[in-house]
Amino acid sequence: MSSIFEKEIEYRLNNISEDIKRYSELYFDLLDAVHQELKQQNITQADLAKSTGKYPSEIHKWFSGDHNFTLKSIIKLELALGCQLITIAIKEKAKASLEQTISKQEKVKSLNVEKSLNVGSVIDSNEVKIFPINFINMKSVSDNIKIA
Repeated sequence: MSSIFEKEIEYRLNNISEDIKRYSELYFDLLDAVHQELKQQNITQADLAKSTGKYPSEIHKWFSGDHNFTLKSIIKLELALGCQLITIAIKEKAKASLEQTISKQEKVKSLNVEKSLNVGSVIDSNEVKIFPINFINMKSVSDNIKIA
C-alpha cells in the first residue's frame, strides 16, 4: 500500500511543467559534461575554484544542483576547463550552413550535367526549365536578323 508521501511524490513528478523538465535536463547534462572534463583532466573542485576565481563554497553550490548557472559562469567553466560546454546554437548554425552549401553544390552539379548534355536551364520562381542550348543560340540569332 502506498503512503500519502509516495502518492504526493508521484503526483508532483507527473505534473512537472515542460520548462522545468527541460531546465533540469540541460542543467544535469551540463553538470555531467563538467564532471567528465574534471575527471579526464584530473582537476578537483578546489582547483576549479582557483582557476575560475570563485570560492570553493560557490563551486560546491554549482555541483549540488541548487545553483542557477549564468552564461558568464558557464563561460568561466569553459575557459577554466579548456572545452566547449554549450554547442547547441553552434550546431544549428553549422547545420544550416552545411545544408546551404550542399544545396549550392547540387545546383553546380546540375549545371555541369546540363553542360555535358548540351542543355541550359532557366530558374523561374521554384521551377527549373531545361531546354537545348541550340535553342538559345537560334533564338538570339533570329532576334538579330533584320529583314529589309
